[in-house]
Amino acid sequence: MLFFIALIAVVTSTATAPFPLQKLLANPKLFAAAFANADNDAVNKMIALTVELIAEGQVAKAWAEDDHTSKTDTHNADVASLETADADLATASGNLDVAKTRRDGLVALEGNHRSALNAAVGVLNDATAHEALTNAHWQSTSTRVAEEKTSFGQIKELLEGVKSAPAERRLLDVADPAAVDVVIAKIDDLLAVGAQELADSTANHDAAVAALSSATDSEAAARTLHVKTAGQLAAAENNVAELSAVKKTKLGERDAASVKEAGSRVELANALAFKEAETVRVDKEDATLKEVKQLLEEVNA
Repeated sequence: MLFFIALIAVVTSTATAPFPLQKLLANPKLFAAAFANADNDAVNKMIALTVELIAEGQVAKAWAEDDHTSKTDTHNADVASLETADADLATASGNLDVAKTRRDGLVALEGNHRSALNAAVGVLNDATAHEALTNAHWQSTSTRVAEEKTSFGQIKELLEGVKSAPAERRLLDVADPAAVDVVIAKIDDLLAVGAQELADSTANHDAAVAALSSATDSEAAARTLHVKTAGQLAAAENNVAELSAVKKTKLGERDAASVKEAGSRVELANALAFKEAETVRVDKEDATLKEVKQLLEEVNA
């Protein structure tokens, strides 16, 4: 009886020991034959232990299968997260590329508009200076011509008086009316020249005023356009900065997702290898234990 108790103890310890159960149950028939003279209680205990070992094997096999299923679900979720992160990164990269292209275009456009504004400012400065110059010339010419008109008018009046006054009242007793007319004609010529100079000066000043007005409008339009373009460029620069930050974040998320997927892929491979090994082990032990159980039941029959 003590032999069978010791044998049961060995089998029980074998179930939790690190060496395989098959080393003890390598020959099921020989193992069962050891119980040929044992009492029914000892055989029943051995049968119960065999049933327990079969159940434990199935539990171990089921745990390996569940663990593999869990690792599969985890890896699938990590793959989906990585795909999402890749897509988000691609979207962020595309948005940044578009923003940079628009920003670069605005850089060139702002440069063109700035050059146009500088040119318009130069034209306005020249027109302002020219208008001031022509205005000064026009005013001086107006003053001079008005003074000449007054003076020459008085002279003409005196000369006309020389011609028409009675002989006893003439200032020039021997004045030749024809000679006086020549002088008057010369005065009229001088007045005509002055009038033409004033007309030319007025025309030049009017043209300068028109040019200044046009230059003022052009400079205002160029400034408005440049301010608008500069504002668009500033907004584009800010947009590039913001999208660069978004891309950096998405890149970090993608890298983290890649590391996580790689880790869960290794864990899944290990879980698959363990499940396959456990399946082979448990199935083999299960067949052996069931054979032992059947032989022991036949001993107790």
